[in-house]
Amino acid sequence: MNSYKPEQGANNWNPFEFMEQLQGDQNTAADTSWVEGFVKEAMDRAFRGAVRTSAEPRRSGGSSRVEQFETHKNVIIKIPLPYMSPDIRTYAGEESLKLEGAPPHIPALIRFRSVVEPTSGRAVYRSGILQLTFRKRPPENRFHEIRIRY
Repeated sequence: MNSYKPEQGANNWNPFEFMEQLQGDQNTAADTSWVEGFVKEAMDRAFRGAVRTSAEPRRSGGSSRVEQFETHKNVIIKIPLPYMSPDIRTYAGEESLKLEGAPPHIPALIRFRSVVEPTSGRAVYRSGILQLTFRKRPPENRFHEIRIRY
């Protein structure tokens, strides 16, 4: 980067010469076009991982539009189903939801993002969406007192 060096004397400063010098420095600045590719690649990796953890493993290679989100107290899963068959069964564990009899584009196992109370589950089918709601399990007190003997 070129640095502007005015001639000796306080009254000899030329602002136009200074501006020309600055513009010349910008034209010779380092090439930053690599930044866009780097950011795009990092974002792709981040989102690829997020999609994989919300609905793995998949039953088939088809894409699933299963949505999972959390409130302070609940985990909610929305599964689009074109029809509700009496053959579709749902089973909940503390860490995952298992579906049986669902169409092949729906994952057979969906991992919860938080640990839930399996017995608190409620399922409602309305307007082509199966919505399941589970209460989050409160965090356990991980500290136990250890008495000291004297």
